[in-house]
Amino acid sequence: TLFTCALAALLLLCARALSREKAFRQDLKSALLLLLLSLGLRVLSWVTEGHVTSGVDKALRVFWMLSFGFGLIRAASGTVLWAVRLRGVPTPKILRVADYVLFALVTVPVLKSQLEIDLTGLVATSAILSLVLGLALQDTLGNLFAGLSIQVERPFQVGDFVQLREEVGRVVQIAWR
Repeated sequence: TLFTCALAALLLLCARALSREKAFRQDLKSALLLLLLSLGLRVLSWVTEGHVTSGVDKALRVFWMLSFGFGLIRAASGTVLWAVRLRGVPTPKILRVADYVLFALVTVPVLKSQLEIDLTGLVATSAILSLVLGLALQDTLGNLFAGLSIQVERPFQVGDFVQLREEVGRVVQIAWR
């Protein structure tokens, strides 16, 4: 894993040096920082192995694993968004939410495997809570997802005229709300 992390950081450093797009460089910078943090924590974990308490050793392992996973996710999502922008499609900022969902998906198995935390109750509780909130906020969530759909598909441009029955309006801004 030390070699993989160093190789990924080196590749990101090269890609960042070769890129001229500001948004892509920023995405790669944050991914690179996470991977360098992971590399430092991994080396620290390796050096202190057997010289620190098991709690400190576990904490170092969890933090380097999480920073490595987060760095890879950030690099992958930045690369996907860059590829979409290359096609001339503007990327909505709300798509950054996907990063946080993926971060959560990485965090759960790391915590379960390294700290032996049983998250089954938490997952079940959050599923029930999501169901209750989903039913209570059905109309609001419908509007939210409709806004996200318009943001991603871009059927309208700023300046277009839109007619709904007898109402006519001009598009002045497109946002996810």
